[in-house]
Formats: sequence, C-alpha cells, structure tokens
Amino acid sequence: MGELDLLVLGGGCAGLALALRLTDHGTSSPRTLVLEGREGYEDDRTWSFWRTRAHRFEGLVSNSWDRMAVGSGGRLATYDCGATPYQMLTALPYYEHVQERIEGCGAVSLQLGARVTGDPEPEGDGWLVRTAHETFRARHVIDTRPPTPLPECLLWQSFLGQVVTVEAPSFDPQVLTLMDFDDPNRRGVQFSYVLPLSAHEALVETTVFGPQALAASELRGDLDGATARRVVNTVQGIIERRTSTTSDQRCPATWRQSARQWPARGFLCIGINRSRPGNASNRGAADAPQATVNRASG
Repeated sequence: MGELDLLVLGGGCAGLALALRLTDHGTSSPRTLVLEGREGYEDDRTWSFWRTRAHRFEGLVSNSWDRMAVGSGGRLATYDCGATPYQMLTALPYYEHVQERIEGCGAVSLQLGARVTGDPEPEGDGWLVRTAHETFRARHVIDTRPPTPLPECLLWQSFLGQVVTVEAPSFDPQVLTLMDFDDPNRRGVQFSYVLPLSAHEALVETTVFGPQALAASELRGDLDGATARRVVNTVQGIIERRTSTTSDQRCPATWRQSARQWPARGFLCIGINRSRPGNASNRGAADAPQATVNRASG
C-alpha cells in the first residue's frame, strides 16, 4: 500500500465515526485507512442518548422510551420524556453499517486484526506506523485509542452493567429507570440504571461518580440481586468526567470533547457522530510547522 493521506488508529466508536463521515465524500475523500486491533466486531456494548433531533442512525435504534423514572431506594417518580425520547443503539448494527459504507467507498478502508506496535514515528513530512506485520506511511495520523496509563482526574464515572433475563415479568418495557440513587457511601454518588428491553429482559447497571476509577470487580457485588436471573451480556467501563491536567492543544477540539472512555458504552456516541471534523486529513499539522499526531478516544 502506498502513502496514505490519513491513518486512523483504532476502529472503535470515534475511529469509525470519522471513517463514516469521510465516506460521505465518496472518492473525493482523503485516502484513509483505519487500523483496528480486533479480529472482528461483536455486539459488545450499547449506546444510549436523548433524541434531541433527527440523526443518521434512526433505522438502527433498537429501543426507545418516552417515559423515565428517577428516585432513590426504589421510590421512583415517573416523568414524560416523549419530546426527547431516550434511545438505545446496540453496537453490532452500528459496526456493520459503517463497514458497509466503507466497503462502498473507494477512498476509505478498514483493516481488522492490525495491532499497532509503539507510537507513530515522524518521517519527513509524514508518519510511519508499524503493526506486527506491516509498516504504513501517512501524511497525517489521528490516534483514537484510549491513553495509558489513566490520567489524573478529579471525577470518574465508573459503571458495570449486565443484560439479564428473569422468569417472572419484572420490568415495565415503557419506562426506563434513569437514576435510582443508593445511600451515600465512601466511593461517591451511586445509582442504578435500568433499560427494560421487555417484561423479562433488561440492561441493569450500577454507576458510581467518585474520585477513583473503579474496576469491574469492585462493582460486581452491587449487581448481585436477590431475583433469580440469567446474565446474557456484560458491559463495563469508566468515563473521565473532568481532568485535572491540561488537554493536548494539538488535538482538534472536535475530538477532544468526545475523548477518553475506557472502554465505555460509547456514552458520547451520537455527539461524536454529530461532530464536524471538517478537513480532518489536514488537522494534524494545523497548529505547528511540522506534522503532529492527534489523539482522541474510541
């Protein structure tokens, strides 16, 4: 493969969102390659959001709720949210939709099973990116992989969720539980979140806002309820709500605002896809005389 205009590291939500936007330009798009370490995509997360206006994924929405409940200790008040319904997008239809668009665009491509080794290396007016089997050269690079180690942060949102099924009808499919707050505890502000998929199935999550990023093992006990149930799927992640360090000014603001999820549901999926990266292939060198590597998260 010859020199590329743009190399995108990471084919998660952010990387695929950029690729999808570039496919809108057809063959006039910058010559772009997305490198993703996974061998294939699975239905590994859900992305939920308020529908404040029409979006390009209307046909992929799996569930939508016009009523929500908020309260504490199981004492909930129900509210109408029909003007801005809460919607769920599961990951696999999104992945498949973007892959189909990429396959129909001659200028944008996706390579799975491509694990990047090391950081991009500057070479002349471009960059070298190495994987275990190939070396790629591109004029510009956007790195959507989450940074490691975790940065210093003033507030973390940690969550663990499971899609569960129960024998007896236990959920109201018409009403989502947005926040059912627990008693205050040393970890921070904690609440339960329930997205009913049917009377017998729901995505049930526990969420903690606090100063520490919590591992799944620290949250699992909160999901072990008294009701007999079968776990269908598990989602886990942490979201940086406010950083205590200065953001990298080389990173375009379009991507900074959606950054840093490890590896979350894609809490900002719709925001990422609504962002306008503009002439993304030229952003790498916008703020300096030499090319720079832009970092975002996927």
